[in-house]
Amino acid sequence: MDIVKATVDTYFDSKRRGEMREQTGKTNKHRKQCVRNTRIATKLDHRLKALKAKKSYNKQLKLKLQRILTKEFMSSDESDTDDNGEKIFLTKAIPWQSDTLTKYKRELDQKYETAIQSEQAKRQSIKRVPGPPSTSKSKKPILSEEDTWIAK
Repeated sequence: MDIVKATVDTYFDSKRRGEMREQTGKTNKHRKQCVRNTRIATKLDHRLKALKAKKSYNKQLKLKLQRILTKEFMSSDESDTDDNGEKIFLTKAIPWQSDTLTKYKRELDQKYETAIQSEQAKRQSIKRVPGPPSTSKSKKPILSEEDTWIAK
C-alpha cells in the first residue's frame, strides 16, 4: 500500500511542478535541461560500458578511470548542423580537463563506437564533433590527491 501512496504522491507532485513551470514560463528551459542531462547520462553510460570492455587497460587504470567517470566530469553537447544540413552535436571541451583525461575519454568513445554499439545504433546516432571550449561558470572541482591528474 505504501508503494501506491508514494506513486500517487509522485504523480501529483510532478503535475504541480509542471504547472508551476508553465505559470513561470520555465517549461522550455526545463526541457532543455532534461535533454542535456539525458545526453550526459547516455555518454557516461557508454563510456562505462567501453571501460568494462577495454582489454588493453589494466585493473588499476580501470579503477582509476571508473572513480572519475561521473556526470560531474562529462562535457556537454550542443545541437547544431554541419555544412550538409546533417544534425551534429558540438562537444564543448572542459577548460580545466587534462590532456591525459581527454585522451582516455576519446579512447573509450572510440571503443564504444567500434566494438559495442550495434550497427543500427551507429546508423541512427548523431555525430559528435569537437566544439568551442565550455563557457560554463563551473570552476575546477576540488580533487583528492589521487585524482589531481585529471586537471591541468
